[in-house]
Amino acid sequence: MNAGCKAVRESGDAKIMLHLERSGDNAVWREWFDEILSRGADFDVIGASYYPYWHGNFENLQNNLNDMIRRYDKDVMVVETAYAFTSEHFDPSLEGANLVINDSLKCYDGSDAPYPLSMEGQIAFVRELLNLVKNLHGGRGKGVYYWEPAWLPLKGSTWATQAARAYMDELHKPGGNEWANQCIFDYHGNANAALLEFKRFARSCGKE
Repeated sequence: MNAGCKAVRESGDAKIMLHLERSGDNAVWREWFDEILSRGADFDVIGASYYPYWHGNFENLQNNLNDMIRRYDKDVMVVETAYAFTSEHFDPSLEGANLVINDSLKCYDGSDAPYPLSMEGQIAFVRELLNLVKNLHGGRGKGVYYWEPAWLPLKGSTWATQAARAYMDELHKPGGNEWANQCIFDYHGNANAALLEFKRFARSCGKE
């Protein structure tokens, strides 16, 4: 990791980000960043994945990111996030191609998803997350990346081909597009209303 960071420094003025998941688990994050910094890691920004189904509620996320800012004096970003706009499958006839997020989902702690799996739920999630990052300690929340906003359910779209799954020894897992209902475009490629939340947010920050 240090060699990679050194190469970036020597190649130009790009900022370096270290990106972790489990963004609601402050103990794990403190342990990891304490250890990596004790070994001389040279970086600029802390990046987080945040999916409320697996990583905890907004309060846990906010507390953890604020702690990272104060403890390490680093900017932070949410660089991987999404929320389902529907629980209906784009093609129910596809056997084995289940959506990762569906009506049977329970969060890591056994609770229900924080918002309905609907267009309105996706809007509410995006709006709350954008505002949370904007209001982090010292204005050091620098942005949100939505992933994967355009993974549309086109023919042949898959998270891994059969050959790739064989290489990973994961042929027991289905292929296909398991993420399509978390796009920020609907199954026909039309922009969801949640996309406008990014535009409104940028306008409110004077950065449209």
